[in-house]
Amino acid sequence: KGAGRWLTLHHYSSAPACIGALHRKGFKVYASDLNPTAVSIDEIGPLNAGRPVGAEDVGAELPFGGREKIAVLFGNESRGISDVVRRMADQCFVLPMSGFGQSFNLSVACSLTLYHLRMAAVLTPSANESEICELLAKWLCRDVPQSRKLLTSKGFKLPDF
Repeated sequence: KGAGRWLTLHHYSSAPACIGALHRKGFKVYASDLNPTAVSIDEIGPLNAGRPVGAEDVGAELPFGGREKIAVLFGNESRGISDVVRRMADQCFVLPMSGFGQSFNLSVACSLTLYHLRMAAVLTPSANESEICELLAKWLCRDVPQSRKLLTSKGFKLPDF
């Protein structure tokens, strides 16, 4: 197993359906893209004004617009994102790299993007203790056989999930 067990997955019929649902839930959608119109990940955000993120920026309203809800999309390693996804995304970005390679593989691109967002203080914990406990209980009940039965037999009240 691995980190995948700590994810809550949502399935959609298509990428546009997913992006539409994210927009309706108040998310801004950012897509990794090799298209020439994509901006460097360091240049995203109203306060950046085209300069790289620095230590002085930690905690400020930063790339990806600050403290808003964001979703980051990555395309297929061979084909990238579709034109429809490119048009629906609020912003497309590229991870700058040196050398002869054009792009990072998908797992590396995801890791670098999440690290960048974390270091820029864009990804910060937002769940309260009650939400964290409910999420942990949900994951445990999903992954540990008979855990719901055991917990309820010991008096724990679990929500329906």
